[in-house]
Amino acid sequence: MGDSQYSFSLTTFSPSGKLVQIEHALTAVGSGQTSLGIKAANGVVIATEKKLPSILVDETSVQKIQTLTPNIGVVYSGMGPDSRVLVRKSRKQAEQYYRLYKESIPVTQLVRETAAVMQEFTQSGGVRPFGVSLLVAGYDDKGPQLYQVDPSGSYFSWKASAMGKNVSNAKTFLEKRYTEELELDDAVHTAILTLKEGFEGQISGKNIEIGIIGNDKNAKMTFSFKLDTANPGFLTITNKSIHDPLLTIATKRRILGFKVSASSSSSSSSSSRSAKVFEEGQLERPRWSGETPLSRLVGTLISIKPLFSILKLGARQAAAEADAATMSMVRRAIPNASSLEEANQIVRGNWLDAIEKHHQQYSADFSIRDILDIGCSVGVSTGYLADRFPSAKVTGLDLSPYFLSVAQYKEKKRNQRKNPISWIHANGENTGLPSESFDLVSIPYVFHECPERAIRNIVKESFRLLRPGGTIAITDNSPKSKILQELPPVLFTLMKSTEPFLDEYYLTDLERVIKEAGFANVQTVLTDPRHRTVTATVPY
Repeated sequence: MGDSQYSFSLTTFSPSGKLVQIEHALTAVGSGQTSLGIKAANGVVIATEKKLPSILVDETSVQKIQTLTPNIGVVYSGMGPDSRVLVRKSRKQAEQYYRLYKESIPVTQLVRETAAVMQEFTQSGGVRPFGVSLLVAGYDDKGPQLYQVDPSGSYFSWKASAMGKNVSNAKTFLEKRYTEELELDDAVHTAILTLKEGFEGQISGKNIEIGIIGNDKNAKMTFSFKLDTANPGFLTITNKSIHDPLLTIATKRRILGFKVSASSSSSSSSSSRSAKVFEEGQLERPRWSGETPLSRLVGTLISIKPLFSILKLGARQAAAEADAATMSMVRRAIPNASSLEEANQIVRGNWLDAIEKHHQQYSADFSIRDILDIGCSVGVSTGYLADRFPSAKVTGLDLSPYFLSVAQYKEKKRNQRKNPISWIHANGENTGLPSESFDLVSIPYVFHECPERAIRNIVKESFRLLRPGGTIAITDNSPKSKILQELPPVLFTLMKSTEPFLDEYYLTDLERVIKEAGFANVQTVLTDPRHRTVTATVPY
């Protein structure tokens, strides 16, 4: 006999060892709307689709995420009526535990009791299995907990899981994105992106639900809600808190075609530029930086006055040649490019894409209206920013009046912009500009020219200048660049002779400096073979 002969018997195993009705129950789960859960370092996120059968249905009457106890929440995929029965039984079990022991039921115990109910319905006559799977999120003495319970009564603890009709794509996406260092706010964004992977139509706060629980006093959430860090409680994020524009990030953002560092999120490429992973070197930084013998030898060479005087350029001459030097840098960064224009598209395009991707991922609830380009030099980067964000007011700032003169001259020669670029002669460590007056602060190819003290001061000044949700974007030499690590002795001697603070730059933990200034969501990407772009957000 085939298994079909046993499909109407719940308590009889088929010859292949299956309870066919449980298989049917799992099919019901697989036909349900996608739900997922992510356990972060400081909490848990659960999220689900909430598609209504008709536009006439009152959306507020449909709720897929439920609170079981003040510190435990649940989401389901499958048959809604079955989930209501299990929610009611779970709440009753939690209430009985509290009456008996005068404390909240541990997450694991409540999951075990709920799974026992579901298992009982697989071996009793006159009943059927529950056509639903549950993701239970909670926080207890053991920290954040995430469990999945299936119709058979089996349950497992998960770092991240998904269920429903798009389970395959969702789990694949989570496997690529998940790290154990994931913070709660990043987990929320990852949950939204995962739902978007298989979402049909326009995703918004009306057709998804998100629930969170966390207990981290240092957590800096980028949403309009706060966690009670003294008494962690399960919280359902409302439509208003989700911000509709944030939920369109997967369709609006440009996926980058370069390697993402271990501390940041990775994504597949669908960019118009070819997806390319730039190779990192084997070292944390070049051998010729720091206190290595090679570095000391180079330091001795460049201290010789005749050699120093030959290599050192005057300020006016440097300003006149800065544009050509910039183009030469771009060409060397992409040696296989067919033209300077193609090299520029890769270097500048990837840099701008990194900025846009980060802002859309973490601050998509407002557009970039005001941009400050610190260390704008002769205005090359400033012009690219103005081209990418034509509706924004862009300001270029530099310490050198000669560089600014060249920048203004070049800008006058081009076609008139809708929003002309403003130019300011000021010190990036203390600009004198009003606080919270910019949405984006860009610092291109500046820090390798600065001592660590100046780097820290400029980062702190950027934090002051940015509005909540604003983005800082720093692009500069990457210590892990394979090209820089393999430079021949003559070239790195030349570099260190004209850039005396290279050692301090390569020895500075830039990501740590940014975090210490108060920024969140720090990400680093290798945007071309020589350069990295580091982005971060001012918390709301």
